[in-house]
Amino acid sequence: MPARACADRDLLRGPSGWLLWGVPIAMIVVGSSWMAARDWLWALGMGVMGAACLVNARRCGRRHCVVTGPVFLLGGSAALLRALGLHTPPGSAILAFVVVGAALACGLECFQGRYLRPD
Repeated sequence: MPARACADRDLLRGPSGWLLWGVPIAMIVVGSSWMAARDWLWALGMGVMGAACLVNARRCGRRHCVVTGPVFLLGGSAALLRALGLHTPPGSAILAFVVVGAALACGLECFQGRYLRPD
């Protein structure tokens, strides 16, 4: 698939980007300062972003989505376990894992391009 066709299928473009990533990021930011709802907001926000990234990776081959999808889902799962009262890493460790994983994945695009090339 040519790079232009990939870009046209990228869910990050247009209003879907705000709904699938902007709103969940806002939930994570709000959860960072609202202790009572933190784990629930993080679980939902990271879960939505993780699922959206996996769909986007499959749909258009966005390079960082291949990595961030599982990273967000792992972070959201850990936050959900915390919300349910199960022992998991502290919230700061969960957030650090997600932020560092997302930053590294986005860095891949600087060196290897935005979209995966078909074989």
